[in-house]
Amino acid sequence: MIYRTISNVAIGAAETLIQTMLESSASVAWNSHWLISKLDSGVDYEYYANEMRVAGNARGNVQVVSCGVLADSVAVAALRGSAFQLSWYSELYLFTDAPRSFPPPAEQLRKKRGW
Repeated sequence: MIYRTISNVAIGAAETLIQTMLESSASVAWNSHWLISKLDSGVDYEYYANEMRVAGNARGNVQVVSCGVLADSVAVAALRGSAFQLSWYSELYLFTDAPRSFPPPAEQLRKKRGW
């Protein structure tokens, strides 16, 4: 696991297949807030958010934010057992509480840094 500490808070990333995280119904992922910052299918975040809302029967809050799609823990729990699937190539971040601020979209960061 790669991590760094900022203001005594450890922030980390574990590289694993999303499928592995979601296989167990007892996974911490099903009780978390999700931030999906990269989609295998492109950057149509609103379309993806609507797919999540439909699959979860509009329970919870799914919204498009500056860097992707944010789903609260109620919306995430409603997805369990549905036909909704995350791609292996998407990027998923898990939070115990909803994040309050977001970075700009990755494309803007790349342009700003000249990548």
